[in-house]
Amino acid sequence: MNIEPTIPKKEIEELMNIRGIGEARFLKLKSLVSVTPPRTERAAAQAQ
Repeated sequence: MNIEPTIPKKEIEELMNIRGIGEARFLKLKSLVSVTPPRTERAAAQAQ
């Protein structure tokens, strides 16, 4: 299974687009995964 760490994900559901991750595997992983915006977006949001 190739998880493609270089492609940013905006929602954890996008993991199901990765070959080898179906609904059953996604449901097992869902509680272990979080998605955060890139650092530049976080810095901009914190500055506001």
